[in-house]
Amino acid sequence: MSPASTPSKKLVALPSAIGDSTSEEPAGPATALGRLLSRQRHAPDLLAEARHRHGVARRSVSTAEGATREARDAVRVYTNLRREVDPRQVRRLRFVTGFVLTPLLCLIGAAAIVLIVWNLGWSWRIAVPLILAVLAVAVAWRAVARLRQGMSIRPFVLIGAITLVFLTALHVLTTLGSRTVALLSGLGLAALVVGAVTAATWVVEHTESKVVASARRPWRAAEGRRLATVDLASKDEDAAEHAEEVWLSLVEEEARLAVAEGGTAPESWVEDLVAHARRAARPEA
Repeated sequence: MSPASTPSKKLVALPSAIGDSTSEEPAGPATALGRLLSRQRHAPDLLAEARHRHGVARRSVSTAEGATREARDAVRVYTNLRREVDPRQVRRLRFVTGFVLTPLLCLIGAAAIVLIVWNLGWSWRIAVPLILAVLAVAVAWRAVARLRQGMSIRPFVLIGAITLVFLTALHVLTTLGSRTVALLSGLGLAALVVGAVTAATWVVEHTESKVVASARRPWRAAEGRRLATVDLASKDEDAAEHAEEVWLSLVEEEARLAVAEGGTAPESWVEDLVAHARRAARPEA
């Protein structure tokens, strides 16, 4: 049975699509590749697929490079703005976190004050919390200003201690029943008020500004695009390499069949043909 009629599981059919029985000299890489493309029915599709995949990968890499530059510019804007607004890098709480915690702590302190003055008349139930709220805001604002200037806040510690004693005494004097219970409950409520104001002041001091938060959003979005485009570019490059390997395996197999038929072409001819086929699969090269 002749080799041409023998069933084969190979991709190509014998004899080689590159070989030329009328010539004793091996064809040049360009000529041999042209014969392969015209005679082998799988070759044009494999070459077109390899070129297409390389084109897609090249565009993906270009997009990823642009996204990387955009992310780099965005992080530079964010970093410079944060250094300008917060030179000591102490405001590490997110704006949303501070925006939620500050009113919550103020509500806790206000509720404790209402409980302290609950036994007073209605007018005092309204007046005392309002007066204390205004004083608390003023003290907290001044404390934050002094902290940001690197100044001592010892006077405000004294103010907090005086407030604690005053609220405790107010609760004891206006509460009927056991003085011990009134003292303990008043001390607890007063400590809750002072603690809430102190905690709210700390939160305000360590919360980033809205300007910094607004600058971080574009950076996060740009970083997300960068990661997505880099991942896509990596997948496209892998697909391009796979398509190129399939194309080169066909070229190498046909070349070695041609060498086996003619017996005159050196091994370097196969390598030159494969290199030429690789360049053909990469139009940008």
